[in-house]
Amino acid sequence: MVRSAAEQELQDNIALKVFDGDESALEDILAHYGPQLSEWLLSTYSGAMTAEDVEEILCDTVRKFWSCRTTYDDRKGSIRTLLFTIAKNLTIDVLHKGWQQTRKQETNVDMELLAWQNVKQCQAESPDTSEKISDSQKKLYRAVRETLAELPELQRKILEHDALAEDDADANELGRRLGGIAGAIAGGTIRANRLRGKEAFRRGMKNRGYDFGRGEE
Repeated sequence: MVRSAAEQELQDNIALKVFDGDESALEDILAHYGPQLSEWLLSTYSGAMTAEDVEEILCDTVRKFWSCRTTYDDRKGSIRTLLFTIAKNLTIDVLHKGWQQTRKQETNVDMELLAWQNVKQCQAESPDTSEKISDSQKKLYRAVRETLAELPELQRKILEHDALAEDDADANELGRRLGGIAGAIAGGTIRANRLRGKEAFRRGMKNRGYDFGRGEE
C-alpha cells in the first residue's frame, strides 16, 4: 500500500503516542482506523454481524491492542495490520463461541459494577435490609463508589450506563443520550473514553484489592 507523506506522518505520530503510553492515542486510533475496521467487518462478515456487534468488536479490538501496547514492535507490522488481525481473531471467536464464551476471555470490569449495583438497589428498595448485606458487599460497594468518583465525569457516566442500563446503545446513540441539550458527543469520543474509563477503573479497583484479572490475550 502506497501511503502519502501526510498519511505516513499521522501513523508515525500515533505510533509514538503508543510507545509513550499516551492515552490520547486511543482517540487517534479510533478516529483514523475505526471507520476502516467497521467497514471491513460489515463487508467481510455481512449477514453474520450486526452494527451493534461491530461496535463491540471495534471497542474490544482497540482495548486489546492497548493492553498489549508494550510488546508492540513496528518492525513486525503496522498498527493498522495489528488492529485488523486482532479484529479478525475476535470476530472468529464471537462467531464460533458466541459473545458469552468470548466475554469469559476478556477483562471483566462490569463484574464489580454489577455487584455494586446489587447492593445499591437492595439499599434503595428496603433500607431496613442493609444490615443483611455482608461486610464484603459493603466493602465492594465502597470501593466501586470511590473508584468511580476518581474518574472524569464522562467516563463515569459511560461505565455506569454500560453496566447498569437495560439496553445496549452504540457509541453514537450513547453520545446523543449523554450530550443532552449541549449537543451530541461524538461516537469516537465515547469509544475512547469508554476504553480509558475501563482501564482506569480496573487500576483503581486493583489498588483497592479487587483484581479480577485478564483473560488470555
